[in-house]
Amino acid sequence: MKAKIFFILFFVMTANFVNAQISSCRYCSDHNFKNLVDSDYQPDGKYNVYKLKQGDEIEIYKSFYNGRKYMLSVYAEEVLPGVMVEVSDMKHQVILTSDNMKNKQTLEIKPERNKNLIISLKIIDSEEYDKDIFGCVSFAVGYK
Repeated sequence: MKAKIFFILFFVMTANFVNAQISSCRYCSDHNFKNLVDSDYQPDGKYNVYKLKQGDEIEIYKSFYNGRKYMLSVYAEEVLPGVMVEVSDMKHQVILTSDNMKNKQTLEIKPERNKNLIISLKIIDSEEYDKDIFGCVSFAVGYK
């Protein structure tokens, strides 16, 4: 009987933890959508949400087209120290970098021709934050 109660309590606590994590990541995605819409950009319909910790880096490959102005919107949870955003071409030559390492960032880009670009998101390291804590990072693109 005690084992049943333990497993039921364990299941309920685990389900609540997972639900809190999902809600947290959903908030990141919703924040990016609102940010794009408020800036008069049309979201491209693809929302990327990642669970990352300090030192993690991901690359997102994206096509950009001449004649459109793009906004890159990045939002990281407050449990992370900040995120660095870098845009480079397929030869890894840097085109644009974020000028700050904050948790909320937007970058604008208007390509002079059709291009495939690499967007790198890197969680910075900080002694003030726990290195083992994962947080949600949301990335969205809008265009005009």
